[in-house]
Amino acid sequence: MQPKDLLLCYTAVFFLAAFLILRKRPRKRMLLKLRGQGAPKAATGRSPSTASPEIEGAQPPANGTPLSLGERPLNVIFNYNGESWDAYEVLGLPAGSSLELCEQALHESLQRVDTGARPFMEAAFSAIKSQTESYKISKGS
Repeated sequence: MQPKDLLLCYTAVFFLAAFLILRKRPRKRMLLKLRGQGAPKAATGRSPSTASPEIEGAQPPANGTPLSLGERPLNVIFNYNGESWDAYEVLGLPAGSSLELCEQALHESLQRVDTGARPFMEAAFSAIKSQTESYKISKGS
């Protein structure tokens, strides 16, 4: 092999390696910094719930299916900043937990998490609270 051919071969390998190293990779999604627990996972199922409108970024899912009278879903799914979340998972509770247990978990979570994650936790609790209240209203009428 001639030195000129060897130089050409090394140059090609260098540019191939540089291309592989410098190419754009898919960006990782932003995770909330929650102290003391893992980051919440996005929920796959959807059920009707409403979140408190005064909490910035919280809104109910767009395509919920209505339940028949007297039925109460175990999971409460709410949207926050464009992602769907299970409110009970966010608070670290089993699905269908009582409102009192949810309040306790909220207060404990608010002590553990960063200040930036507090509206997220409050949105999860307000989704559970509004779903519980709407269930009581529909059951009572």
